[in-house]
Amino acid sequence: MNKNNRFRILMTLLGCIAIGIGIGTLRMADLGTDPFTTLLLGVSYFSNIAFGHVSLVVNAIGILIMVLFGRKFIGIGTFFNMILVGYIADFTFNGLASLIQQPSFMMRLLIGLIGLLIVIVGASLYIATQRGVAPYDALPLIIEERSKGTISFRNIRVFSDVTSVILGYLLSATVGIMTVIASFLVGPLIQYLRRVFTDFLLKIESNTSHS
Repeated sequence: MNKNNRFRILMTLLGCIAIGIGIGTLRMADLGTDPFTTLLLGVSYFSNIAFGHVSLVVNAIGILIMVLFGRKFIGIGTFFNMILVGYIADFTFNGLASLIQQPSFMMRLLIGLIGLLIVIVGASLYIATQRGVAPYDALPLIIEERSKGTISFRNIRVFSDVTSVILGYLLSATVGIMTVIASFLVGPLIQYLRRVFTDFLLKIESNTSHS
């Protein structure tokens, strides 16, 4: 394994860790979460199974779907996401809940915005590394590719986010201001930031190859 590949795997791992921390922070704010987390929380409440376990199982099912329609998007990042994100989110949520008691609305709003930003940055980073993506993030990539670009990542991500929110709500997950913000901003911001991180990674690798 060469140095550039090791670097990308490390960035993928950091991206997944960031996603878990961001999701746990969003849950602490209690103003709604990003769309996919809303869906997973709904399943968790409905089934009375811990969030981390639900995340693991749902993503495992998603990987089976990826094998059929988007095998090339499966990589080590896919498994990092499946195994780590849900449990890191649980750990972060429990830790913050023990540290912050009865926060004000403005404090919760700030916590929620910070959590959402962390999720967006983490997701953009691990997608940019091209070392595999989670099934939920692979869906718009697969559709974008199969439509030859006529359906953009941004548009299909907004559609899938709104659908996830509706299903999560029907399963008793909390839907709040952060859910609404995330539903319309996550897709466009990830589309932008993944290009930024892609350029960053290529620059780092170019400098490494010439050193």
